[in-house]
Amino acid sequence: MYLKSIEIQGFKSFANKILFEFHNGITGIVGPNGSGKSNISDAVRWVLGAEKQAAARRHDAGRYFCWYGASKTAGICLRGDHTG
Repeated sequence: MYLKSIEIQGFKSFANKILFEFHNGITGIVGPNGSGKSNISDAVRWVLGAEKQAAARRHDAGRYFCWYGASKTAGICLRGDHTG
């Protein structure tokens, strides 16, 4: 499966909604210290390691996987492509 995008809102340093799109090849995320680069990988780990199965939901035949906080103001969606 290829990771196509990550959408983050209300998680750590991402108060406003932000969308990271990944294209074929290698993608690098760069920025100054304190800009939230490591928070992106923290968001991925949080979704994939959600403690309660009900807290994380698979949608559209597994094409995207989302976690939403209890207040619905925080959310993380991973979108992938597994067509090969």
